[in-house]
Amino acid sequence: MSEAGGKRVRIDPKRRAGLIEEFERSDLTAAAFVRRHRLNYGTFCGWLHRRPQVEAIPAFVELDVVGQPSGAVVVELGSGARASLTDERQVKLLARLIHACDATGSG
Repeated sequence: MSEAGGKRVRIDPKRRAGLIEEFERSDLTAAAFVRRHRLNYGTFCGWLHRRPQVEAIPAFVELDVVGQPSGAVVVELGSGARASLTDERQVKLLARLIHACDATGSG
């Protein structure tokens, strides 16, 4: 629930989830966000505390070298996508591609 003009207003779960997603994408503090959306600070903090926690994706993962280096590095993602890198400049390109796919949800 939130308060609007001293009255308690029930916010449906879809709207609540949308507000939480919007907050997480914003660069606002919780206090600034609730002021902007005219929400009760305590209620909003409760929503944040009760939201489902997503397992953090590691920024770095351990790699195993299989066999002898052949001059190419093959990167295989959990989705089954593979990339063979033969030049160090390709590493930056692959990193940008993975980041772009992650941002669009297509990775």
